[in-house]
Amino acid sequence: SPIVSEGEFFSDNLVQMERYVVAYQLIKDVGFTFEGENLVISISNDLLFEPGSDDLKLSNLSFLNLVTRLIGTVENKMWIEGHLDNKETQSIETNPWDLSLRRSVKVVEHMINKGLLPPERFSIGGYGNVKPIIRKKGKIAKKNGRIDISFVGNIRIGKEKDDSSIYRFKGFTFSFEEQE
Repeated sequence: SPIVSEGEFFSDNLVQMERYVVAYQLIKDVGFTFEGENLVISISNDLLFEPGSDDLKLSNLSFLNLVTRLIGTVENKMWIEGHLDNKETQSIETNPWDLSLRRSVKVVEHMINKGLLPPERFSIGGYGNVKPIIRKKGKIAKKNGRIDISFVGNIRIGKEKDDSSIYRFKGFTFSFEEQE
């Protein structure tokens, strides 16, 4: 059965995702940011994949299912980007762009198959290690391996509790943090 249900609200799913991130101590593995008007959810490759592999970790599919449910409550086009960090790029025998693209494909396939979301809503990309997260003072973050899930444009919802057509994002305090 699909994990996206008719009549679910974006705001309810966003709150549920926030609680999940806190309860399962995923603050270092999940980030919520904006790039222009696009909401971007960044998920650490460590959370979703085994090192050097494009196989989704079965143990963490429940979080990916929450993201899929959230996407199912909006009408936006989605851009899914795969990224690797330098350490992982050096340890794999395959082309880094290939692995990062295959990971994006696996995430989208999961969302289409489990969430019954239309494939035409998704675009994918694989960037290898060439699009790192930049920290304060121009420093490149050590941990760049991630999947970025971008909601393209203002978040357009089919229907929300207050019946508005654009959700006014309240924001999160989470960020993709460095692990010492």
